[in-house]
Amino acid sequence: ALTRASELAPAEAEPVAGLVALDFIAKNPEAAEQRIEALLARAPNDHNALLLGARVYASTGKPDTAEALLKRAIEADPAGLEPYSMLGQLYTAQRKLDAARGTFEEIVKRKPDSISAHTVIGVIHEAQGNRAEARKRYERVLQIDNSAPVAANNLAYIYAEEGGNLDVALQLAQAAKQRLPDVPEISDTVGWVYYKK
Repeated sequence: ALTRASELAPAEAEPVAGLVALDFIAKNPEAAEQRIEALLARAPNDHNALLLGARVYASTGKPDTAEALLKRAIEADPAGLEPYSMLGQLYTAQRKLDAARGTFEEIVKRKPDSISAHTVIGVIHEAQGNRAEARKRYERVLQIDNSAPVAANNLAYIYAEEGGNLDVALQLAQAAKQRLPDVPEISDTVGWVYYKK
């Protein structure tokens, strides 16, 4: 059924995700990688295909390929929350947060208004337990684009956790929710801010 679904919609990531899961159950990661390569050839800039590819390559021990796909996913949709989170987890697992932050700082030097680079730097600071620097970076993102949902969500959470202005935190969380209504992490932030209030 999944094969037929994939034939009917060859550029859709969802049936391929089911097939990839079956490949991993069958202990055949090479087949999973082949499916991802075929999907990415058909849909090279599809956000969901890039995320699925990153998951597969992270699982098969190819973090550099996973990282490259996550960066492409961020470029394809800078407002999406998931690739930032996955990239942070990937860097944490590899224990290369400082090097990663340095890479994105270089991007900021070349493109001072890069929302995605500033946001990734904020996520890395959070992963390192440096909320003060993360807060500054998210605030900078919102100066560039006051409707950037990832920065708005993460900043709202920091404000709620650190006893900041909860009215501002709620406005930020609701703005993020308006841009990304179906992302559960953002709903969690809205609920958390209400709880804190």
